[in-house]
Amino acid sequence: MKRSKKIVLLAHCILNQNARVRGSASHSGAITDVVKVLVESGVGIVQLPCVETTHFGVHRWAGTQKQFATPSYQRRARKELEPIIADLAEYQKAGYQILAAVGIEGSPTCGIFKTSATDWPGGYPNQDLPPLGLVDGMGTFFEVLFTLMEQCGVKAERLEVSDRRNTPGKSPQEVAAKLKEIIERSAS
Repeated sequence: MKRSKKIVLLAHCILNQNARVRGSASHSGAITDVVKVLVESGVGIVQLPCVETTHFGVHRWAGTQKQFATPSYQRRARKELEPIIADLAEYQKAGYQILAAVGIEGSPTCGIFKTSATDWPGGYPNQDLPPLGLVDGMGTFFEVLFTLMEQCGVKAERLEVSDRRNTPGKSPQEVAAKLKEIIERSAS
Protein backbone atom coordinates (compact mmCIF):
# COMPACT_ATOMS: atom_id res chain seq x y z
CA MET A 1 0.00 0.00 0.00
CA LYS A 2 1.17 3.50 -0.78
CA ARG A 3 2.22 5.77 2.07
CA SER A 4 0.26 8.96 2.57
CA LYS A 5 3.43 10.88 3.46
CA LYS A 6 1.32 12.96 5.87
CA ILE A 7 1.98 13.21 9.60
CA VAL A 8 0.27 14.88 12.54
CA LEU A 9 1.82 15.33 15.99
CA LEU A 10 -0.46 14.73 18.95
CA ALA A 11 -0.03 15.65 22.58
CA HIS A 12 0.44 12.36 24.42
CA CYS A 13 -2.87 12.42 26.27
CA ILE A 14 -4.93 12.74 23.09
CA LEU A 15 -4.06 9.07 22.52
CA ASN A 16 -3.66 8.14 26.19
CA GLN A 17 -5.91 9.86 28.73
CA ASN A 18 -4.33 7.70 31.44
CA ALA A 19 -1.40 10.13 31.42
CA ARG A 20 -3.60 13.02 32.63
CA VAL A 21 -3.44 14.33 36.18
CA ARG A 22 -5.90 12.37 38.30
CA GLY A 23 -9.43 13.67 37.84
CA SER A 24 -8.72 15.57 34.62
CA ALA A 25 -9.27 12.87 31.96
CA SER A 26 -12.22 13.61 29.70
CA HIS A 27 -12.26 10.21 27.96
CA SER A 28 -11.59 6.67 29.14
CA GLY A 29 -8.80 6.03 26.65
CA ALA A 30 -8.24 8.36 23.70
CA ILE A 31 -10.00 11.45 22.38
CA THR A 32 -11.55 9.36 19.65
CA ASP A 33 -12.97 12.11 17.40
CA VAL A 34 -9.48 13.51 16.82
CA VAL A 35 -7.78 10.13 16.40
CA LYS A 36 -10.51 8.67 14.18
CA VAL A 37 -10.23 11.35 11.48
CA LEU A 38 -6.47 10.78 11.24
CA VAL A 39 -6.74 6.99 11.05
CA GLU A 40 -9.57 7.10 8.51
CA SER A 41 -7.62 9.59 6.38
CA GLY A 42 -4.47 7.47 6.38
CA VAL A 43 -2.41 10.10 8.20
CA GLY A 44 0.56 8.98 10.28
CA ILE A 45 0.40 9.88 13.96
CA VAL A 46 3.38 10.84 16.09
CA GLN A 47 2.46 10.60 19.76
CA LEU A 48 4.57 13.12 21.63
CA PRO A 49 5.94 12.02 25.00
CA CYS A 50 4.28 13.17 28.21
CA VAL A 51 7.17 14.74 30.05
CA GLU A 52 4.89 15.53 33.00
CA THR A 53 4.44 11.78 33.50
CA THR A 54 8.05 10.79 32.82
CA HIS A 55 9.37 13.62 35.00
CA PHE A 56 6.81 13.58 37.86
CA GLY A 57 4.91 10.27 37.52
CA VAL A 58 1.23 9.42 37.37
CA HIS A 59 0.54 10.50 40.96
CA ARG A 60 1.51 14.12 40.37
CA TRP A 61 -0.58 17.14 41.30
CA ALA A 62 -1.90 19.63 38.81
CA GLY A 63 0.54 22.41 38.02
CA THR A 64 0.80 25.68 36.17
CA GLN A 65 2.98 26.75 33.28
CA LYS A 66 5.23 28.74 35.64
CA GLN A 67 5.91 25.62 37.70
CA PHE A 68 7.04 23.70 34.60
CA ALA A 69 9.05 26.58 33.10
CA THR A 70 12.23 25.48 34.85
CA PRO A 71 15.62 24.77 33.27
CA SER A 72 15.45 21.16 34.50
CA TYR A 73 12.05 20.50 32.93
CA GLN A 74 13.03 22.27 29.70
CA ARG A 75 16.22 20.16 29.44
CA ARG A 76 14.17 16.99 29.96
CA ALA A 77 11.69 18.07 27.28
CA ARG A 78 14.50 18.90 24.85
CA LYS A 79 16.19 15.54 25.48
CA GLU A 80 12.96 13.64 24.78
CA LEU A 81 12.10 15.75 21.73
CA GLU A 82 15.46 15.80 19.92
CA PRO A 83 15.11 12.34 18.28
CA ILE A 84 11.51 13.13 17.29
CA ILE A 85 12.56 16.43 15.71
CA ALA A 86 15.38 14.66 13.85
CA ASP A 87 12.83 12.17 12.48
CA LEU A 88 10.46 14.98 11.45
CA ALA A 89 13.26 16.82 9.65
CA GLU A 90 14.16 13.60 7.84
CA TYR A 91 10.53 12.99 6.88
CA GLN A 92 10.21 16.55 5.58
CA LYS A 93 13.44 16.21 3.60
CA ALA A 94 12.00 13.06 1.99
CA GLY A 95 8.88 14.90 0.86
CA TYR A 96 6.53 14.09 3.73
CA GLN A 97 4.17 16.75 5.01
CA ILE A 98 4.03 17.54 8.72
CA LEU A 99 0.46 18.80 8.68
CA ALA A 100 -0.26 19.83 12.25
CA ALA A 101 0.66 19.67 15.90
CA VAL A 102 -2.31 19.30 18.26
CA GLY A 103 -2.07 20.35 21.89
CA ILE A 104 -4.44 20.55 24.85
CA GLU A 105 -6.07 23.86 25.81
CA GLY A 106 -5.09 24.96 29.30
CA SER A 107 -2.33 22.41 29.75
CA PRO A 108 0.69 23.85 31.57
CA THR A 109 2.92 21.85 29.23
CA CYS A 110 0.91 21.08 26.07
CA GLY A 111 -1.23 24.18 25.67
CA ILE A 112 -0.59 26.00 22.40
CA PHE A 113 -2.71 29.15 22.62
CA LYS A 114 -3.96 28.92 26.22
CA THR A 115 -2.11 27.62 29.25
CA SER A 116 -2.86 27.44 32.97
CA ALA A 117 -1.88 30.13 35.42
CA THR A 118 -2.53 31.33 38.90
CA ASP A 119 -0.86 33.76 41.24
CA TRP A 120 -0.58 31.35 44.16
CA PRO A 121 3.03 30.82 45.18
CA GLY A 122 2.60 27.16 46.14
CA GLY A 123 1.26 25.36 49.14
CA TYR A 124 -0.17 22.09 50.32
CA PRO A 125 -2.81 20.09 48.45
CA ASN A 126 -5.35 20.32 51.29
CA GLN A 127 -5.23 24.12 51.39
CA ASP A 128 -7.91 26.27 49.85
CA LEU A 129 -6.13 27.50 46.78
CA PRO A 130 -7.34 29.92 44.14
CA PRO A 131 -8.62 28.18 41.00
CA LEU A 132 -6.37 27.79 38.00
CA GLY A 133 -7.17 30.23 35.25
CA LEU A 134 -6.40 30.24 31.56
CA VAL A 135 -4.09 32.82 30.06
CA ASP A 136 -2.86 33.43 26.55
CA GLY A 137 0.38 31.60 26.14
CA MET A 138 2.02 28.30 25.38
CA GLY A 139 2.76 25.38 27.66
CA THR A 140 6.40 24.69 28.46
CA PHE A 141 6.72 21.43 26.49
CA PHE A 142 5.19 22.90 23.35
CA GLU A 143 7.43 25.99 23.65
CA VAL A 144 10.43 23.65 23.48
CA LEU A 145 8.81 21.61 20.68
CA PHE A 146 8.14 24.61 18.44
CA THR A 147 11.56 26.14 19.14
CA LEU A 148 13.26 22.91 18.02
CA MET A 149 10.96 22.59 15.01
CA GLU A 150 11.76 26.14 13.92
CA GLN A 151 15.50 25.52 14.33
CA CYS A 152 15.21 22.54 11.96
CA GLY A 153 12.85 24.23 9.51
CA VAL A 154 9.95 21.90 10.34
CA LYS A 155 6.61 23.62 9.89
CA ALA A 156 3.14 22.50 10.99
CA GLU A 157 -0.23 24.08 11.61
CA ARG A 158 -1.08 24.49 15.28
CA LEU A 159 -4.35 23.29 16.77
CA GLU A 160 -5.55 22.97 20.32
CA VAL A 161 -8.33 20.70 21.58
CA SER A 162 -10.50 21.74 24.50
CA ASP A 163 -11.69 18.46 25.90
CA ARG A 164 -13.12 19.84 29.18
CA ARG A 165 -13.95 23.51 28.73
CA ASN A 166 -16.40 23.73 25.79
CA THR A 167 -14.35 26.48 24.16
CA PRO A 168 -15.92 27.44 20.82
CA GLY A 169 -13.94 26.06 17.89
CA LYS A 170 -11.87 23.71 20.05
CA SER A 171 -14.15 20.79 20.87
CA PRO A 172 -12.83 17.37 19.81
CA GLN A 173 -15.41 17.33 16.98
CA GLU A 174 -14.42 20.80 15.78
CA VAL A 175 -10.71 20.01 15.91
CA ALA A 176 -11.39 16.79 13.97
CA ALA A 177 -13.20 18.86 11.32
CA LYS A 178 -10.26 21.30 11.14
CA LEU A 179 -7.85 18.38 10.76
CA LYS A 180 -9.99 17.00 7.95
CA GLU A 181 -9.82 20.39 6.19
CA ILE A 182 -6.03 20.50 6.60
CA ILE A 183 -5.74 16.96 5.21
CA GLU A 184 -7.96 17.81 2.23
CA ARG A 185 -5.96 21.00 1.52
CA SER A 186 -2.72 19.00 1.61
CA ALA A 187 -3.97 16.82 -1.25
CA SER A 188 -4.02 19.72 -3.69
